[in-house]
Amino acid sequence: MKETAEREQARQQQAEIARKRQQLEVERQKLEAEQAASLTVDRALAKARQIKGAIYDASRTVRKEIEIQVEAVPVPQSFRVESKGEFEKRSQYQARLQAAKELRRQREKQHRDEVNSIQETFAPEVEIRTRGYRQALDTLNRDFNSTRANSTCS
Repeated sequence: MKETAEREQARQQQAEIARKRQQLEVERQKLEAEQAASLTVDRALAKARQIKGAIYDASRTVRKEIEIQVEAVPVPQSFRVESKGEFEKRSQYQARLQAAKELRRQREKQHRDEVNSIQETFAPEVEIRTRGYRQALDTLNRDFNSTRANSTCS
């Protein structure tokens, strides 16, 4: 349990660091989008491709972080139950087998629960890390549309 808590804390710290890095990049993207007052079609398309690439990269990074965290979760090891002892009663052997099966089920469930916890923790990360890029893309679209509207009115 202590190891699980330590891994969870490490995951949260890594996610926070990545989120802050992403936030800095998002701010830079927003600033560039806002500075593009007089956009040409080519510049707007290039900038949009750049922002969409950043969105894709952020999503891919989160997926990779999930994979790394899931791989770090120890997989329950299978074990053999000793065969029935010469002086062991059949009921004792069956009880031992049943206890081993239950232990294996518990370990597998614990593993699944931890993997699910990682996936649930990181699921909102994609949205969080791409939100700023999407806002920058919206700003770019808005500025481009207003620039086009102003040029057609003139």
